[in-house]
Amino acid sequence: LPVFLMGESMGGAVSYGVYNRLPTLFRGVVMVAPMCKISDDMLPPQYVIDVLSWLLGPSGTTSLLGYLPIAPSKSNLSDVCCRLPEKRDAWATCPLSFGRNPRLSTARELVLISKTISCNLHTFEAPFLVLHGLDDRVTDPQLSQSLYDEACSRDKSIRLYEGMWHALTTGESDESIDRVFGDVIAWIH
Repeated sequence: LPVFLMGESMGGAVSYGVYNRLPTLFRGVVMVAPMCKISDDMLPPQYVIDVLSWLLGPSGTTSLLGYLPIAPSKSNLSDVCCRLPEKRDAWATCPLSFGRNPRLSTARELVLISKTISCNLHTFEAPFLVLHGLDDRVTDPQLSQSLYDEACSRDKSIRLYEGMWHALTTGESDESIDRVFGDVIAWIH
């Protein structure tokens, strides 16, 4: 049977990396609001990133400071993921949703991997579908458009949703969620 990868947000970045490591295993990739780049609305000022990077050391290293879950952010993740308040409340209480600030080392790795992906969009050759809400304030929908424009894949599609936020599969109206999943199923078929 054909196998497809599907990743949302950070999972989109993971699926990008997994496909690049094992391209013959997968028929295609579906990326929902992928973390090709972290939105400037979520990042602290560059000098804060630089100081923390210096304190933490290079990628892949750990320090006691890196274990602290105090990564600075301009916005609370739970407030910017789900457009509908009732969905936001459900998302915030779901044990699978990580609404807290990440550890400093995790934040460093997220910033570095998103920079790596955004600089290598042109090398991505997987058949893929990328879906993104145009009002997303967590990951940048313009980078999803850049992924679509720059990727060397011959089988690629993009769906940009007006008025939708980051959590396309959980934080929107039931009709909008059905539309997103309908687009995914249609592309896979």
